[in-house]
Amino acid sequence: MTDASVRILWDTHFHRLVTRATSLLRGSPVRHADGEDAASMAIAEYLNGAAVGRFQDSGEGLERKNMLGLILFGVVAGLIRNERRAKRGGGKIVSDIADNHDLAFCRQPSPADAAESVDTINHLFGQLKTDKARLVAAAKADGCTVAEIAELSGDAERTVANRLRHIRSVWANAIAG
Repeated sequence: MTDASVRILWDTHFHRLVTRATSLLRGSPVRHADGEDAASMAIAEYLNGAAVGRFQDSGEGLERKNMLGLILFGVVAGLIRNERRAKRGGGKIVSDIADNHDLAFCRQPSPADAAESVDTINHLFGQLKTDKARLVAAAKADGCTVAEIAELSGDAERTVANRLRHIRSVWANAIAG
């Protein structure tokens, strides 16, 4: 992306992302980041992914807006999860090799595979009728527990569990049909 297109992306989406991130972070234990930090991280992640061809940009603003929203949910869920994570090592230094041993087995998807995945994700998230359902689905996909999603969404754990059952049913029908 050119500097001008990055500026337009920033000007168009940053304030909306800040507002959404701030509302998602409200009441959470995250102390080291705020809505602006989360929005900046989401835009940076989108730009980095676009630079390596992870996203097929059709030029439609709605597709970009949805992708930025999904990335933002992942960033916010990650910030909350990191804040709650049990600290390991008790101050001891651990070898980088031990921390990163799984990375040797990771591979980046091809641009075609990434585009197909994005299309599938957009289709599945498009089947969900509310922002709350999309938040729950994105947080669960990002590895959050039902309790964490309940805190993030402001709902009871039972409500989150019911939403997840409904999401699974909607997605199973979308895939089957």
